[in-house]
Formats: sequence, structure tokens, C-alpha cells
Amino acid sequence: MTAVEVRVASDTRCPRCAGRLCLTASIGGKRNVALCPGCDAADPHAQQLLAYFAAHESVQPQDMSRVSELLGHWLGSLTDRPEPTLAAQVEAWWSTRA
Repeated sequence: MTAVEVRVASDTRCPRCAGRLCLTASIGGKRNVALCPGCDAADPHAQQLLAYFAAHESVQPQDMSRVSELLGHWLGSLTDRPEPTLAAQVEAWWSTRA
């Protein structure tokens, strides 16, 4: 099983659009991913998690189980996708600057 460390992003900025992130995750200590309200809004695996963080600044104790389920759904979808190449990341970053 791969170790995953998830953190609420606080004031961390998205590397793709420079917007404020909801959270970041380190997967296996090798891959870092970010959940961005702007960049990930069209991702069906992220939408419910984004909606939760739009309504709550942090995870509420009574919602731990639900948020854990949403995180698992989102993170599971990320393992199905290859990590973007540096060229693809640069192209995505430049597209936000146009």
C-alpha cells in the first residue's frame, strides 16, 4: 500500500494557476498533487471534495468519514493518470498567463 500524506493547503498557491489551493497530497513521497478550485473544477473525481472545502475552511470533526471517502475517491483517480511531463506542466502554466 502506498503511503499518502494529505495537508490542508492554507495559503499555498497552485503551481498551475497561482490560485489558492484547498489541499496538497504527497503520494509515496515521490509525487505531489494539489487540489485547486480553479484547475480541478471540471474533474468529476474532485467536485464533491471542492464543494466541501468551498463550504468549510477545514475538515469538521463530524465530517471526517465523509471527507476521507471523498479524498480516497479523488486520490484513487490520480493513480490512474500518469504524472504530467514537465513540458505539459509548463504548457499548462503558460496557458493561464494568456
